[in-house]
Amino acid sequence: MSIAYLYLCTVENDGVMPLQMTTDCGSETTQVFGLANALCEEFAPEYDCDALPPHHFLCSVKNITIEHGWLCLQSQWGMNAKIWWEAGEGTYNPANAKH
Repeated sequence: MSIAYLYLCTVENDGVMPLQMTTDCGSETTQVFGLANALCEEFAPEYDCDALPPHHFLCSVKNITIEHGWLCLQSQWGMNAKIWWEAGEGTYNPANAKH
């Protein structure tokens, strides 16, 4: 299961996308870069993608804390995030401030 798939599922399910997504420049996030830019250009042409890029890459050294967090998730849930992602469908409530 890729981050790009989860990103597209979220955009499709919620009908919105973030103004900007920030990740490291890993092999699993380069597709998100292209998708975010393409979606912004197609569905939000009023936004200046140069002034506010839909996706921003962090230097890997600034992403150590985030990367460490993935290890905890992997240890807790295993390698298949898709099963857990789909198991949580319907639990997010945008009207709930805690979500």
